[in-house]
Amino acid sequence: MNDSEDLNPPWLPAAEAVLQSAIEGDLTKVAGTIEDAVEEHGVDVMGGFALAWIDALRQRIGVPIGATVHTHHICADTDQETRTPPAGVVWAGRLITARIARDQAAYEAVFREGGEGQGWAGNLVSLLLVVARTIDVAARQPVVRRRGAAFGVRPHAAHSHGLGDVRPPV
Repeated sequence: MNDSEDLNPPWLPAAEAVLQSAIEGDLTKVAGTIEDAVEEHGVDVMGGFALAWIDALRQRIGVPIGATVHTHHICADTDQETRTPPAGVVWAGRLITARIARDQAAYEAVFREGGEGQGWAGNLVSLLLVVARTIDVAARQPVVRRRGAAFGVRPHAAHSHGLGDVRPPV
């Protein structure tokens, strides 16, 4: 979906409900809502969900287009030697970065990569959890600490994900 497409698709309330349930930690409700949406709108709806979740993230934490976003997540399976988050979390961060930069070509390339490795299901779950966790943490931060590149977080709890060639629109 790009900016010229339908601003209020019929599946948008389901995407918002899934995100809110994830923020609240109700994963049973998340699964049920996703299943219902896929049944009603088809599996392609998940691409729209990804866009909606990232756009909600940008809006809720007040990040300007093109800004660096430090995402939050719980990385139980982080490589302790390199402190590298799981591949799905890295993919989610790259996707968020491309979308916030409004770099459609980078977004589409990163999105296509999501079907590799652990596949769409695992990567979209990673995206949902990263977005939900970031919104949840941001909601507890004073607004003054949420502005700027650092986004007011402890370095060990946040990861910035960049795409070297992503530039904000002129």
